[in-house]
Amino acid sequence: MRYQLGWFVLLSSALCVTGQTAGVDRLVCGRRKVRSVYLIHNGIDARAGHWPWHATIFTRNNGAEDYSCGGTIIDEDTILTSAHCVFLGNKLRPANQLAVHVGRLQLTEPNQYTQVQGVREIIAHPGFKSRRFVHDIALIKLDTNITMTKYVQPACLWTMDNNQELIVGKNGTVLGFGLTEQDAVAEQLKQALVGVVDTLTCIANDRAAFGTQLTQEMFCVAGEPGVSACNGDSGGGLFLEIGGKWFVRGIVSFIPSHRKTGLCDTSKYTAFTDVAMYMEWIEPYINRKVLVFDTDDYDVDYEEKLPLFNLDTCGISSTTFMVDESRLTLPWFGNVFVYPAGYTKCIVTLVSEWYAIGPASCLENAGNELRIRLGDHIDSQESVCFDRNETRVCSTPPQTLQIHRIIIHPRYNRNQFTDNIALIELLTPADTTRPNAKPICVPIVKELYTNRTTSLSIVSYSQMNRSFESKPISYLNASYCATVYAEKGLKLNLEDKRLCGVLSAEDTMDCVPLKSGVALQELVPYGTSKRYVLRGLDGFGLSCEDDLPPTVYINLYAYLDWMLYNMRPNVVDDSAADFTIESKWKRLQQKEGNEKLRLFDLETCGESLTVQGTARSITYMPWIGSLQGQEDVFNSPERLQSKIVLISEWYALAPAHIFNKTVSWRTITLGYYDVIVKLRCEFMNCDPPYQEVGIKQVTIHPDYDGTLNQNNIALIELLDPANLTKPSISPICLPLMEELRNVTPLQTGLATSLMNTRRVVRLSTLNCQARLIHRRYFLPTSEIPLCADEYESGLKRAVDDEGAALQGLLFFADQKRFFLNGISFLLRSVQSENEELPYLFTDTNLHLDWILDNMNIGTKRNSSLDVRFAPPSRIDRLPVGHESRRRLFNFNTCGLYSNNSNEPWVGYVRTWNTAVESYQMTKCTVTLISKWYAVGPARCLNHEPERSIVQFGGFEQLTAATCDGEFCKLPTQTIAIGNVILHPDYNTLNHDNNIALVQLAAPADVGQENVRPICLPVLDELRSYDVSSMRVASEAALFDHSLITPEVGDNYLDPAECQKRWDGQALNIPIQRTKLCILRNMDMSLSTQMSSLNLTEYLTFV
Repeated sequence: MRYQLGWFVLLSSALCVTGQTAGVDRLVCGRRKVRSVYLIHNGIDARAGHWPWHATIFTRNNGAEDYSCGGTIIDEDTILTSAHCVFLGNKLRPANQLAVHVGRLQLTEPNQYTQVQGVREIIAHPGFKSRRFVHDIALIKLDTNITMTKYVQPACLWTMDNNQELIVGKNGTVLGFGLTEQDAVAEQLKQALVGVVDTLTCIANDRAAFGTQLTQEMFCVAGEPGVSACNGDSGGGLFLEIGGKWFVRGIVSFIPSHRKTGLCDTSKYTAFTDVAMYMEWIEPYINRKVLVFDTDDYDVDYEEKLPLFNLDTCGISSTTFMVDESRLTLPWFGNVFVYPAGYTKCIVTLVSEWYAIGPASCLENAGNELRIRLGDHIDSQESVCFDRNETRVCSTPPQTLQIHRIIIHPRYNRNQFTDNIALIELLTPADTTRPNAKPICVPIVKELYTNRTTSLSIVSYSQMNRSFESKPISYLNASYCATVYAEKGLKLNLEDKRLCGVLSAEDTMDCVPLKSGVALQELVPYGTSKRYVLRGLDGFGLSCEDDLPPTVYINLYAYLDWMLYNMRPNVVDDSAADFTIESKWKRLQQKEGNEKLRLFDLETCGESLTVQGTARSITYMPWIGSLQGQEDVFNSPERLQSKIVLISEWYALAPAHIFNKTVSWRTITLGYYDVIVKLRCEFMNCDPPYQEVGIKQVTIHPDYDGTLNQNNIALIELLDPANLTKPSISPICLPLMEELRNVTPLQTGLATSLMNTRRVVRLSTLNCQARLIHRRYFLPTSEIPLCADEYESGLKRAVDDEGAALQGLLFFADQKRFFLNGISFLLRSVQSENEELPYLFTDTNLHLDWILDNMNIGTKRNSSLDVRFAPPSRIDRLPVGHESRRRLFNFNTCGLYSNNSNEPWVGYVRTWNTAVESYQMTKCTVTLISKWYAVGPARCLNHEPERSIVQFGGFEQLTAATCDGEFCKLPTQTIAIGNVILHPDYNTLNHDNNIALVQLAAPADVGQENVRPICLPVLDELRSYDVSSMRVASEAALFDHSLITPEVGDNYLDPAECQKRWDGQALNIPIQRTKLCILRNMDMSLSTQMSSLNLTEYLTFV
């Protein structure tokens, strides 16, 4: 860094300090300093020093003090209490009206342990509502620090999992000077043992009170009969003991009052504000040294952890060379890269053969396949020799290692980048016999834990020496560093978790910036040699940057116990190869009766796709597709109905309730779809990155009855196989083995689309039930669906589409793969209301057997395409009435056509478009049955007839004949529509009786060869016909001048088979006797069918 001269003048005083220490200053919480043995009974007197964190709050009035509430000491100058304790009516009390006593046991008589504190500031939660006890929490800042003694100590704040279900059934202790059984204020501080109950039990205790007042940020406790937190106990804490420490988890908020006395009803439960839900609000106002994730709060046996490290070889520099001829002197240097793309994300430091340390900001939410490469940044397994400084040297091949798990520090803040550290456990151990892969030393013994700052250096790259090497940094004390940052307009709080340092100007000039995570190391004498010891990390990779303030490093000392606590002995068992989960899966697939398991390839499924963009990398979840539906194929566009999840080449899953929606047609889109990409590929004839595929069969779970949260799952069989050669199309894995279902995922995610994935955390049944209750959904435990919530608080919920995948990341076949756990559904129709609920899913693990039972394999899947009931050779119809109307038809000329015309009875409907002021072609055609009448589908003729015309004689509008060699096109006729008569039983929802009679405004000139009516089967001899002789006109046939399409032949479908196929697609298309069915495509490999009106059934209407 190149600083101005003024900076160096100030810098000199900071740099000349030698022998400084940078240890962690701890404020121990939650530990009793007074030892005694006693039993806790209901409401017994508390003993001195048993509850040193209890505070007593008094109100001052005209020089006198009156007892008000309880509170809890959480650091040297902060008291935690209820918000309603610091309000008078709707206004916050002035600070000078409150006094806080700590160490007090008697209400009226102080003792030798009592300290009296004035109040500097009162901080109530901004969302507090006095009438409903919402956000009933406040902090009282004292005007002087508390003197910590054996009888006055802070309690620990709850920094663990805030899942309320985890404390249901747990016992805790509540304290206070509340009313006794005689309704008098207790003189002696009381303690009582109570138990946490679940939300449903609490509401059942008093539905009127708890049903309306209880929020997600509260929980309830119950004591023995007659024991509860009563009037005057408000603001006091509920304390739980964990690992020898006492944590404040709740604050007394309210208890229902007795109807007669107006005092607390001891038969009712007590509502507590859940402190764990407010940690983000509390932390800015307190001394973070009291939080339990500092080093003193992990019970670590250093002697037990020593075998994890090789102190004989760690931290010794060596010289090896890389393929690009660079020199490596620090063999613990590792690159984290994205596989298979290959680009480096950050730097990690090897601390043992199984573990490495790196920045959480790089490793959190690692949906990509991250790997670690030691010894080189280029993957070259061949040694390359070259001349360097007139000496022949050879590169040492690197080793690439897979990551088994990443442990992010529990207090990592992605917004402020505090606690930016992560521990990486490798899948297999690093080969530390290689000279370019050696761990750095960790300060686990006192000889390596110097707590000094005089021999610090960073890992860097020297362009001049073409070498990865260490460069010394000068330690800056915290106050000076904060001053430098303040001059830049930046607020810096180093605490004891970060160190500040700076390179010399000379070293900065020859320092190439590396990625985040480079090691801050200390050179320490150990035995007969000097060793490098890990002291911290550069979380941003800024050590070599010019014109920046001094670099702030993560101080490893503050995280040493956390790191050791999470490290465990690892052993490689080569003999266990035959017992791996992969080998078990292969044996399971080959077992007789498990043929359907062979539909799934667990060695290729569940792999996300990462593409490096210009600004950032993009990760695709290629199993997420879209289900589109059209309400009317003629008049409405396709609309997204749901997301689907591809589980194999032929099958996908979706919510069952989606198929309750009435549509005419559905299709599925897989892969990367974009309108611009589609147009480009259509224009340039390229292979699109997506696939549009039809649906062959939809199987709804047999126990689904329309209830969204029960058995809401559908299996979709595709008409054509998914094109798995396209990179953005690939199935997710199903956990088809118990071992895969029982293992804890490395992370859990919600894939809402191909490119949108977010990290979530699964909720327990009771937790989910409680959250639903708070939103007025009262479901029994047996009906609670699978639930999840945002991993990162404050994010807006992704509730735009249903059918999203809840997926867990597991290791299988030496690869991280995503396995499906659930399919999402929305409980409410209004999006904003769903944002208030947790994510809800159908648990796919409960339906795996049903999925397998309904999947077809090989020939069974394809054979269904050819299954038809044998069609009758002839269909006989009953005679039709209205014989007098037969004279309207000329059977001498109807149904005739010449080779120079297309089907001359086909008419094209055009409608007036006011935007372009002309008639525009529609998707609707009619068939001329006489010179005055035509018939057509009611669904596209249901509009104003005066705005429509019909064009007969051809698709292309011609006013005069045109000839091309021997082929001539005759002029077309355009006739206005006089009237449209819809069938009286036409159903606009399922389009049953889909027929309309069109009366022309003027007669058609049927003397032309290209305009003639077709015959209607009104004569008895015409009403019966051979099935094989039927023909059908098609648009393609008209465009290529075909006179008529080939005969239907055996493409005819029996009505029962036709109905079965339409039902299989979950489309409400009734066939009955009013429709005829033929395969839509003459290619027999396709099973799409079309349903044509059986006109013989409508002659009476016509």
